Amino acid sequence: TLAALERGLVRYEPEAVHRFCISDAVLEKWEHFFVHSSEDERASRLCFAPRRADIIAAGTTAALSVVRFLQKQSIVVSEEGLLWGVIMDLLEQQGNGRPG
Repeated sequence: TLAALERGLVRYEPEAVHRFCISDAVLEKWEHFFVHSSEDERASRLCFAPRRADIIAAGTTAALSVVRFLQKQSIVVSEEGLLWGVIMDLLEQQGNGRPG
């Protein structure tokens, strides 16, 4: 959802957010917006997922907290799920690169 918002999508497109990198600064920007806006304001920004308006602030804060805890500067969005991301990371660490 954050990647779609950052890319300015009006309709959620998995292929447009897959492997999109979100910096900690961008996470901070969206967290600030969501924490300081009403549920109606959040819903209007989430035209493709207005039912997430009640949880997006907490989810954004959680993502930012993980990035800070791991002392990273960004996260990469995966539409393939957590297991896929772990496998790709392991392959990259072994020097096998990322498949297609």
